[in-house]
Amino acid sequence: MFENCNSVNLPSYFSGFLRFSILFLSFIFFVLGGTDPVQAATSKKCLASQKPPRILFNVDGVKTTINRSKTSVQITNFAKSIEAFKPSTKGRLLGLAYTQIHTNLGVEVQGFAVNNSQNCIRLATVKFEFGNKHSEIFIARKYRPGTCAYKAILTHEKEHMQINDRLQKQYAKKIKKELQKSANRVRPYHSRKTNEAAKSIANRLVHEMTPFIAEFRDVKRKANLKIDTPRSYKRVRSKCGRW
Repeated sequence: MFENCNSVNLPSYFSGFLRFSILFLSFIFFVLGGTDPVQAATSKKCLASQKPPRILFNVDGVKTTINRSKTSVQITNFAKSIEAFKPSTKGRLLGLAYTQIHTNLGVEVQGFAVNNSQNCIRLATVKFEFGNKHSEIFIARKYRPGTCAYKAILTHEKEHMQINDRLQKQYAKKIKKELQKSANRVRPYHSRKTNEAAKSIANRLVHEMTPFIAEFRDVKRKANLKIDTPRSYKRVRSKCGRW
């Protein structure tokens, strides 16, 4: 029997369905002198300071390794331990495709002082990282490299990895496009606490990107399930006479 499991392990900062982490919070400010009558004009100037934020989007990838250190029972227990074991048929796992996805978001804000207590804040840069931080194929150790069963299991698990890579590239383009839209909607505003303003903007972007990350996970899960069926397993088994 063969089963694919894809685990998501995201760095923790914000609570919610997915967790992101602030990679960097950078501030660049210019001090403008002025009295209270000038403050109204400065507020308009603050809104006028808006520019399209720069998006630094990085799609990460790691080399897939092969692990033969576990028995089929241990592979099955590992899948259960990461809450990714949903077998389509009864039995133990002979192979497993395991990935960990990481998603990091950071922002840089710029602006100028409106007065002694407030600053004009605008979003300048968004840094987003999306991709695998771990990619591993488990094959039960009873199957030695070069044997028919080993090759059959490896071929099946590589199909899962190919599905994952294809969908990651597809959704990277979609998420980058949506991130640019969301960043463009963040207008400059006055804030007393620059650090809190940056965190608030980052939190907003995380919230708006979360549905697309969730969609990616769901689409990937469904695509992998299409080759994890009793019929598929039977076809893999038919390739070899001895298991």
